[in-house]
Amino acid sequence: AAHAPTPPSAEPPPLPTQTQWFIGVDGQRQGPFDLGGLAAQVAAGTLGPETLAWRAGMAQWQPAGQLPELASVLASVPPPLPPR
Repeated sequence: AAHAPTPPSAEPPPLPTQTQWFIGVDGQRQGPFDLGGLAAQVAAGTLGPETLAWRAGMAQWQPAGQLPELASVLASVPPPLPPR
């Protein structure tokens, strides 16, 4: 017996969910943040390349600057000033 095609649903599919990130600030876990929320943390000076970040699926916390997924968010962060 052939299966009839499933009729289109009147409901749209669920929106894709964005990855939820956590960051470590002053020894405290903050989040979850989506990429827009992380961009706001960059603008506020809370998130930089050395800030620890984590998302579900990662084995451990890593500096945000080592995570390719966060490169676009961190692109607006200038590098540290050289020592005098």
